[in-house]
Amino acid sequence: MDAAAARPFDVILMDLRMPLMDGETAARRIREGGGPSSATPILAFSADADPKLSSELFDGVLAKPLEIGALLGGIVAALGRERRAA
Repeated sequence: MDAAAARPFDVILMDLRMPLMDGETAARRIREGGGPSSATPILAFSADADPKLSSELFDGVLAKPLEIGALLGGIVAALGRERRAA
């Protein structure tokens, strides 16, 4: 979150299961923070990723184990969508 608040990224890969904060909370803070990455595509990934995750937060969902083709396809699809700045 600190890095996303400090500079813009092309895409953010967000693990949904992290030790200090879950991925949905982290993504929400990035979106609502108004920083340079608030409108950056965020791809959720997890072994138990649900394709029905909030489209307000995530621009795609990738399942672990992550395969390079799925990753590249997810990035291309996310970059092809327009998102308004939060």
